[in-house]
Amino acid sequence: MNATSISELLARIGIYPVTAQLARIDGKRWAYVPSARSATAAEITIPHHIQLDEHTGLILRRWTMLTTAQQNEIERRIAAAC
Repeated sequence: MNATSISELLARIGIYPVTAQLARIDGKRWAYVPSARSATAAEITIPHHIQLDEHTGLILRRWTMLTTAQQNEIERRIAAAC
C-alpha cells in the first residue's frame, strides 16, 4: 500500500472510536511504525491486528468496545481499500 491509500483507509475508519496505528510486519513480528502521537493510558488495551499486505498492517485499539456490526464494517472498509 502507498501512503495515499493508507491515509484514505485511516480516514474511512476514523469515524469509529478506535485508535489505529500502522505496523511493519517482519515474519510473525508486528513492529509499530513511529508516529508523532503515542497511546494514552486509556488506549492501552489488547490490540486487534489486520494485515493489509505482506509487510504492512494496522493495529487497532479499543476494538472490543465496538459492536460486532461495527467490527464487520471496519473490516469490510479495509478489505475494499486494499
